[in-house]
Amino acid sequence: MPLRLGTPFPHRIRIALEEAGVDYTTICIDLINEKDWKKLLPDEALSEDAVGIPESFVILELIADAFTSAGLLPKARLCCRDVDAKLLPTFFGFFFLEKHVDTPLDAIADIQQLLLAEGFVVGQWSIADAAFMSDVGAGKTAIEALQGPRSARIQKYNADNMARPSIAKIWDEEAVAAMVIRRMERFKQTGKINVDVTLPIPKLD
Repeated sequence: MPLRLGTPFPHRIRIALEEAGVDYTTICIDLINEKDWKKLLPDEALSEDAVGIPESFVILELIADAFTSAGLLPKARLCCRDVDAKLLPTFFGFFFLEKHVDTPLDAIADIQQLLLAEGFVVGQWSIADAAFMSDVGAGKTAIEALQGPRSARIQKYNADNMARPSIAKIWDEEAVAAMVIRRMERFKQTGKINVDVTLPIPKLD
């Protein structure tokens, strides 16, 4: 499984694979370094039926469907997309486009309304949490305000996730913080989001 440095999406897949008890291989690549992408090329030719899947949600659904005994609840897929639609644009705006911190905090407040008083996104742990946890974990690391009372439910949700062996095994708080800072600084200098996307560098007042 490729682990792209500078993005939370592969964490979703790693968490789900750990929950399902599946053996996998991790390949680290840098989004900006085109040479790194060659690491993903197989040593042998793939069959004509082989398909590459770059979408983390689709992979989460495949894992949930393939390993039903893990109880990853493929029905949680709608929650996955709803959470992402609310969170990712606001986090992107804050980290890369100098938007005010209230924007992601407002999105977090909306998401908190979707959570039950206890437990996870749909009650028991599911692929929705694999997706949500990667977003919230990266945001919590970089946005100090997420530690405040306004985000109390999210803090409890994050702590409950961190207590799971699958997440504790792969989640490195310092590495995630370094990843976020590194990617923000690189964007400010080059405008590059990844190897395919470059945006105008924001002008600071």
